Amino acid sequence: MSNLMIILIAVIPALALMIFIYFMDKHEREPIPLLLKIFGLGVLSVIPAIILELLATSVIDVTFGGTFLIYHAVTAFFGVGIIEEGVKFLAAYLVTWRNKHFNYKFDGIVYCLFGSMGFAATENIMYLFRAQAGFVLRTGIQRGLLAIPAHAMCAIFMGYYYGNAKYLKSYGDRAGCRRNLITGFLIASSLHAFYDFCIMTQRLLFFAIFLVFVVAADILTVIRIYMAKKENQKMYEAPQYRQYWVAANPYQPYGGYQAPAYGGYTAPNQGGQSPYQNTAVAGPQTGAPPMGQPMGQPMGQPVYQNQGAQQMQQRAPEIMAQNRDMLIRCPVCDTTNSFKAFFCRGCGASLHQL
Repeated sequence: MSNLMIILIAVIPALALMIFIYFMDKHEREPIPLLLKIFGLGVLSVIPAIILELLATSVIDVTFGGTFLIYHAVTAFFGVGIIEEGVKFLAAYLVTWRNKHFNYKFDGIVYCLFGSMGFAATENIMYLFRAQAGFVLRTGIQRGLLAIPAHAMCAIFMGYYYGNAKYLKSYGDRAGCRRNLITGFLIASSLHAFYDFCIMTQRLLFFAIFLVFVVAADILTVIRIYMAKKENQKMYEAPQYRQYWVAANPYQPYGGYQAPAYGGYTAPNQGGQSPYQNTAVAGPQTGAPPMGQPMGQPMGQPVYQNQGAQQMQQRAPEIMAQNRDMLIRCPVCDTTNSFKAFFCRGCGASLHQL
């Protein structure tokens, strides 16, 4: 069998799953160059995975070499599951976490699956090239029906929580973000470890458990995909702030945030006020005029406590021109960005529209 045929047998199952997930994303499909970059990182992640697995196996052999089930359980979880799911997760995370295209929860599944399929396709090629001459096709079919879907299953569960984590982060819920990231990683690692543990034992009982596990996991994976589609929501984006604030029509706070100057945001109860807002107090409707108000002036008219307020209003165009070079604070995660930035470099929220 030619090398090209072996590569096709190894890659076609992964390619089919990537196409399936790509077209399941109905809201806003991801750019092909971005997905190819994630897939490429998934391919390269095989290298650190091999190195880390060799180191972990050498340590586990020395520590648990005299046992049987415990040895295989520790090897499957710490020597394979955590390592492989960790490198596959990094393949998606490093490219997408702060990417502006990561704006829907379902995108997390797409990104994690493409990184996982890059890893799985490369691993499949390595297995098929090491297979004996007459068993290449059989090995390819077995891995296409079992190993590749298992990698996809772990990626879909991880991607589901990865998308939830980014969604919560966009609203400023950092604790919820960390909780979902950890949950997704542990679930994917545990599923991967249990899959490998059943195979490592070479026992009939665990083979029977393995078959039930594969069928149940595949059904749950399909359910998870359709649940993720139903729960799909867009990430939070900061409101489209006005470009200019003038004294005649001062900025009205949105969601509790005040704008002291063009491009600057101050959280509530932190003393921030717009320099264009009138620092005035209104007198009572009845009774004596407030202190400092001349007699004869109509009640309820504002009195400027700051004598320079009118001059500040007259200088509003000049102040706005100077503020163009200021930094801008994200109202979601409080990260300082360049004024010219459209998306926050910390959480990806939209800062303003020019």
